[in-house]
Amino acid sequence: MATSGILIDKPSKLNCKELKTSTCKITKAGIGGPLIDFDGNFIGMNFYGLEETPYVPVNIISEVLKNFDAQGSVAVNDDHSPINRWPVPKPFWCYPTWHELEEEVDMEKELKYQRELY
Repeated sequence: MATSGILIDKPSKLNCKELKTSTCKITKAGIGGPLIDFDGNFIGMNFYGLEETPYVPVNIISEVLKNFDAQGSVAVNDDHSPINRWPVPKPFWCYPTWHELEEEVDMEKELKYQRELY
């Protein structure tokens, strides 16, 4: 599945300075998928967002992959800086068309309602 969009010079809403943002609209099935340009060059790896799509740029991915041969941990935990963690909602069943946004739907309210169910 492919979609188009543009890269925007705006930080992600998630608490991670390495994440960049694009206007590509992907479904949850696209999480972890490649972000490529029209020439076929790999730009980064997609995440999922309701309004925009955060992605990890290729240079960050390359730096992490270089550490796979290293001994020890890639992450630094000095007990002074908070560990980046994002809330992941519990899975729930929904109609396949639920992800299609309607103008009248308040997504924050809907997500809060869904979380309260579980």
